[in-house]
Amino acid sequence: MSASDVVRVFIAIELPSDVREELSQVANRLRARCSVGQLKWVAVNSIHLTLKFLGEIPVSRLEAVRDAAAASCAGVGDLALEMGGIGAFPGSSRPRVIWVGLEGDVPRLVSLAERLDRGLQVLGFERESRPFSPHLTVARVRPDASLQTQTDIGSAVTRVRPPERLRFTATEVSLMQSQLRPEGPLYTCLARWALSS
Repeated sequence: MSASDVVRVFIAIELPSDVREELSQVANRLRARCSVGQLKWVAVNSIHLTLKFLGEIPVSRLEAVRDAAAASCAGVGDLALEMGGIGAFPGSSRPRVIWVGLEGDVPRLVSLAERLDRGLQVLGFERESRPFSPHLTVARVRPDASLQTQTDIGSAVTRVRPPERLRFTATEVSLMQSQLRPEGPLYTCLARWALSS
């Protein structure tokens, strides 16, 4: 199978421009406090709310993925969400991922992710082993960061002013293609489904 026969995809909610702008401000505040060279920043225009990562799949499976995802999203209804606090995975003492959390219709958002997980399992995609934790990734700590650097970054995260509590409504879900490049991934929307349909 050649590279052109395979596509790297995930399912996500894309973000409105005002939310992206506020995430940019959060990143700037973090940059002012953190060891910048030890963080890999996510391009603001690339930040999204991932619901399900599928990885590399044959192009021939895309139609079945579209059908399963559309069925999982149907009738969910629009989701009223709000930006929350800043945190780190797995925790502030040894951070690997810096994120902004979400509040609002989170139980329904979690239910949507579970519906997608179940719907795609029928096609052979592995179920998620951890509970869905909705977040927007702002930066990743470089794997070679020292323990002291990780501690310093975690401490900075706890001191950074959180984002404005911007509210937004998620009305659709997107199937996104991810093309990995040295300068960062390029995301392309392959399909969208309205949550209210």
